[in-house]
Amino acid sequence: MEQHGLIDLTKRYSDLPLKNFKKVKIKEKILYISNLISIKEFKVFLKDSDYFSRRDKRGDNWKPVNQEDQCLPVCVNWYDANAYIALLESKLGRPFRLLKINEYVNIHPGAKPVKRRDGILSFEFPDGKKADVYNKYYDEDIWQSIKMRFNKDKLSFVKNSDGLEFLISSSFGEWLFEYGGHGAAAINTNDLKSIRGLGTPVERDFFPAYSVGKYKKCKLGFRVCYLTRLSHDFKCGNFFKI
Repeated sequence: MEQHGLIDLTKRYSDLPLKNFKKVKIKEKILYISNLISIKEFKVFLKDSDYFSRRDKRGDNWKPVNQEDQCLPVCVNWYDANAYIALLESKLGRPFRLLKINEYVNIHPGAKPVKRRDGILSFEFPDGKKADVYNKYYDEDIWQSIKMRFNKDKLSFVKNSDGLEFLISSSFGEWLFEYGGHGAAAINTNDLKSIRGLGTPVERDFFPAYSVGKYKKCKLGFRVCYLTRLSHDFKCGNFFKI
């Protein structure tokens, strides 16, 4: 019998994977997890949303940090990532979210020794000339116009046992689910500490949620996941709890 005013939330879940998602078992959870969202994928979101017309003005300019190969990981702030997730959820009918810290650590191929400035990023002025961001200070307008780009020949992508791909670098981080006080969890994909670079645990050193990482000379990307009905967290209603 149809019950008006009630939503059958089980219809939003499926034990069948969406395209490009990998099925991963983490203890009592069964998650479907994407690879890093690419610039190309994020631009599709931009076409279908007015998000950038109301984006927080404190955020770094989006275009100068994403002007490169469209198949590379997109560079965003935490709010950008969650706006993408909200639109994805409305279109595909799954309760998407970012990975939590413990989930990410469980699926990562393994922490590496700390390595500073591994050369995966270059900084350029709009005219193509190199910007010496490590030794010079630039006024805000100039700083925001500087492009931050990947050096493709120096990128190291590694797959875990589930076939998920990770960009391993001290100059690249991934946004995670935990958030508080205008900061959010951003993990260094090399040593699995906070992307801030102080060697502190991610959960104790949140990163400014409106930053794309540029002021720390790093890029921040993200991936998304959703839960299956077979998971303990689904049955207990813990999917969105920290």
